[in-house]
Amino acid sequence: MLVHIGYHKTGSTWLQEAYFPRHAGISLAGTSGGLLPAIVFPHDFDFSPEQARGRFQPAIDEAAHRGLTPVFSSERLSGTPHAGGYDSVRIAHRLLEVFPEAQIVIVVREQASAIDSTYRQYVKRGGVCKLADYLDPPRDGRMPLFRLDHFRYDRLAALYSELFGRGQVHVLVFEELR
Repeated sequence: MLVHIGYHKTGSTWLQEAYFPRHAGISLAGTSGGLLPAIVFPHDFDFSPEQARGRFQPAIDEAAHRGLTPVFSSERLSGTPHAGGYDSVRIAHRLLEVFPEAQIVIVVREQASAIDSTYRQYVKRGGVCKLADYLDPPRDGRMPLFRLDHFRYDRLAALYSELFGRGQVHVLVFEELR
């Protein structure tokens, strides 16, 4: 089993729409539409790893029956950059509870380019902050906002290596995929 967690702006849509579905040994078993409601969105008091696994077990079993590797993919599993990846640690722990046997794939991108692309997406979707305000927003503790630290990829890769095992985590470089 393979779980691709993103990051945002690293070719996730291409992987989900072009690469994974056309790869002969892969069954795209879950994307954002199924993963987010089961793993990301539940409140901590409501999250159930058993229910989440149950939701995906038929797709896992079908892939196994066909001799394929089930793949789950959503860049949101790395956290949301617009909110500083505030929930990326929680999501990592939830993925371990739901898919303890998974191989984890993380795709990273040169940070300046990734941040530029993230900001452009923010503006395209209606964001009104100027770049300087987006990168260094005022903080009052009421809601998570953008943080440059989200793009310190080594921290999330180290966490997944600690949780799943060093040999289970694969970090790919976006520029090499291009």
